[in-house]
Amino acid sequence: GSIPGYGVSSNGMCLNVDHPLHLDWKDVFQASRDAAQIVHGNDNTNDSTTTTLPLHQSNLKVLQLPANLLETRGIQIVNNIRTYLLQPLKEQRRESNTEHTTAAVPTPTPTQPFEIHITRPLTCYPDRGTGTGHPFRLVDYEIDTMLSASIDNGKHGVGAVKQWTQLMDKGGSPPPIYQTALNTAMGYFDAEHLIESATERELSPEERDTLDGCRLIQTLISDLDVELSSVRSFAAYEDNLFTKVIPFL
Repeated sequence: GSIPGYGVSSNGMCLNVDHPLHLDWKDVFQASRDAAQIVHGNDNTNDSTTTTLPLHQSNLKVLQLPANLLETRGIQIVNNIRTYLLQPLKEQRRESNTEHTTAAVPTPTPTQPFEIHITRPLTCYPDRGTGTGHPFRLVDYEIDTMLSASIDNGKHGVGAVKQWTQLMDKGGSPPPIYQTALNTAMGYFDAEHLIESATERELSPEERDTLDGCRLIQTLISDLDVELSSVRSFAAYEDNLFTKVIPFL
């Protein structure tokens, strides 16, 4: 069967004009018209070589480009495209610098919509996705910050106080609960009973392996603790934990 439409997705449409990877959205529109002209000709005139097809008669139906709170050029491009599509066809052709005749052709109608989709609304690339810069998430996290006494149905216990990351102290220090969690994790792998046993007897091969494994895990935890101050984001820290540390274990 035939393909009713296609789309173009590109970071290049949001790059500055002087960037080597810049892609002008008007060039995309014109290329779609040229392709439709070659394949289908022009049903609105007997001379299919002199009249440029209107955009809605090509099969280009969707453009996809990045935009978010920090990469705002995508929003500007969307507004430019919208203004362009709302113009009469003659003005569209003039802006595209395309020679044309004055043959009457239909203008876009609501039954033939053109869609613009936004990618990465919550992920920002400082280099706009053209280099090796690391992305970061434009989201907030509600995390445990400290332990506090709580009463639940008449039973005393200990609960965690949660706070959104955007409201936390920006001084760079971790929340109080972090040190408690760090000490707990280090203590869990201290292998103290094996160390004490080693002073009284020779450890079995399995016990020595367990002791070496505990020391390795403590080293990994310590390394994570040292790297905490240089972590780009909570998501990056989790990604490092789940993709590198845990698989290594």
